[in-house]
Amino acid sequence: MKRAAAFAVSAVILLGASVVAAQDKIAVGAAWVQKSGATTTLFNAAKARLEKTAPNISIEVLPELASIDELAAASKRFEAEKKAQILLRDSAASWLTKNKPSIPTFVGGVNNLVYYGTVDSLEKPGGNITGVSYFTPMETVLQSFLEVLPDAKSLTLITHKGHPGSVIDEGEMRKACDKAKFACTIVSVDNAAAAVEAIKSGAVKGDFIVQGNQGVLIDSTAEMVAAAGKVPVMALNEGAVNKGSLAGLVVNLNELGAMLADSIVEVVVKGTAPAGIPVKLDTTPTLVLNMKTAAALGVQVPLDILNAAKVIE
Repeated sequence: MKRAAAFAVSAVILLGASVVAAQDKIAVGAAWVQKSGATTTLFNAAKARLEKTAPNISIEVLPELASIDELAAASKRFEAEKKAQILLRDSAASWLTKNKPSIPTFVGGVNNLVYYGTVDSLEKPGGNITGVSYFTPMETVLQSFLEVLPDAKSLTLITHKGHPGSVIDEGEMRKACDKAKFACTIVSVDNAAAAVEAIKSGAVKGDFIVQGNQGVLIDSTAEMVAAAGKVPVMALNEGAVNKGSLAGLVVNLNELGAMLADSIVEVVVKGTAPAGIPVKLDTTPTLVLNMKTAAALGVQVPLDILNAAKVIE
C-alpha cells in the first residue's frame, strides 16, 4: 500500500511539473517576406541562442511569405495568439511605421530604423519595437573603401528603386561624400538588367562602383562586375563579395542574431519594456576582400589592411 501510495504521489508530482512546464511556455511568432539568405542566417543564429538561453520560448515561423499583405495577416494573428513577434527585413520595418504593434515586436535584417520612422531613436526606440540592425554609417564604409582604393576620387552608388533600404543608402552616401568632399553619383534602377545596362552605357561614372544592399543587386553581382570591367565594384554585403565584388564592409549576422535573441529574452522572460532597449548594431564590421577579383583588377591592397581583413581567395 505504501509503495502504491508513493507511485501515486510521484504521478501527481510529474503531472504537476508537466502542467507548470506547459504554463511556462512562451509563444512567439516570426515572419518575413520573400527569400533572403542573410535573413535566414540571422534568424537561425537567434533561434540557436534562444534554444540555449530560453528553451521555454516556442517560435512559430512563417518564412518567405509572398507579400507584405501576408505578413500583415500573420502579424494580426500573432497579436491575438502570441506574447511577442519577430518581423524581419526592411519591408516589415517600413510596414511597422504605420502599423504599430500591440505586442512586443522585434525586428532584424533591417537598415536604420530611424530613417523609416519605425522607432524614435536607436538608443531609445520608444513604443513596442526594438531589435537589431545591419546599419553601418556610410562614412565608415567609405573610409574603409578608400583604404583599399586610396587614389580614388569619385564613385557611383547603384540602388534598387522602390526598395525601402535604398533611400537610406542614398542619403547616407550623400552625407558621407559631402563630408569627405568626394564626388558621388547615385543611380537608381528598376531591376538587375537595368543596373548592368547603366554600367555598360556609361551612366555609371567614377573610380569605383558601390552596390546597394538590396537583394536584386546582390543576386546580379557577377553580371555587374563583368559589365564594370576594370572599374572595381564594392559591396555592402558579404554575399556580393563572394560573388565577385572587390570588397565590402559587412556586419556579423551571427552576432546580430545572438543580440536579437538576448533582446527577446530581456522582454518576454525578464519583463523589460521594449521602449528602453536599444536597437543593437554590430559596431565592429569586418572588411571582406575578394583576392581573386583584386588580382584581376591589378589592385594592390596595403598589407596592414590585408592583415586586418577577412580574405576570400
